[in-house]
Amino acid sequence: MNSPQTIRAARDNPFAVHRVEACGFRFPSGDWPSNLERLEEMGYRATILGSHGAGKTSLILELQERLETNGHSVLHVFVSRNAAERLVQCEAILSRSTKIIALVDGIERFNWWQRRNILRRVSAGLVVTVHRKWELPTWVHCQTSIPLLEELLQSLEISEQRLIQKAHKLFKLRKGNIREVFRDLFDTCAINPF
Repeated sequence: MNSPQTIRAARDNPFAVHRVEACGFRFPSGDWPSNLERLEEMGYRATILGSHGAGKTSLILELQERLETNGHSVLHVFVSRNAAERLVQCEAILSRSTKIIALVDGIERFNWWQRRNILRRVSAGLVVTVHRKWELPTWVHCQTSIPLLEELLQSLEISEQRLIQKAHKLFKLRKGNIREVFRDLFDTCAINPF
């Protein structure tokens, strides 16, 4: 007879969102001060390039916090999948185009006309996430790797070897999408006490 499964509270899960977000973004090279300096030299007009689950959203959220701490006016938009909502989001960006640094997470969801207007009219700063090279220069190319996965697992204080091995298998299965790996591990840890 199987023993009953214990369900772990979400806040106690080692892969809970608040714990994962606390790990912070890992730059491929340099640190926050050097990368912020480079972004400033680019006139705050750049892309964050990377595949799904490579850390683009984590980076743009942390960038928002750091820019606001440094006194910049910032508008962060996570572009909706809904066309009507995208129209409202585009207008919100364009209406403040000279006053804010616009951080647009998922600009590829906007149609060609919306992207063109945003690119032309946002003058104070425009940092966007993209899956392939775009018209603005690349500030950071987010890439995942097994060493990055291991570094994040260490930050999360994961030491159970079975869980680490599962993370490695999931990394391959999920084609390097660390966000999906951590979602799967969250589900695993919700039921199985490691």
